[in-house]
Amino acid sequence: MRTISVDSRGDIFTDRQGNIAMSEGAAAAGTAALCRVRTVKGEDVYDSECGIPYFDVLFCDNPDISLFLFYLQEQLELADGVASAGDIDWETEDFMGGKRLRYSARIQAEDGGEITVNG
Repeated sequence: MRTISVDSRGDIFTDRQGNIAMSEGAAAAGTAALCRVRTVKGEDVYDSECGIPYFDVLFCDNPDISLFLFYLQEQLELADGVASAGDIDWETEDFMGGKRLRYSARIQAEDGGEITVNG
């Protein structure tokens, strides 16, 4: 698998030759997985099942972290190039008067490589 690379902010960038940087293997699967997870469900007009319903699960009066983790695993595993996802660790921290949820997950790519993704 091959896809456009993104940096830690989700922005594309150029390689040393000035071309759009590309990722392959596990790195490409990780990029594809993070793109699915960063999408709000319903936002992708070509794939209505892509994304997490953040406003129904986390950005609401009673956040449901277990449901978020279910959607997170589901979206990671549906990403192109991903064979499986697991070892999801998460934590919350105080942030700007509220809480911020951070996670890391281990992805097994279809080509056999592994990568950890964070969000």
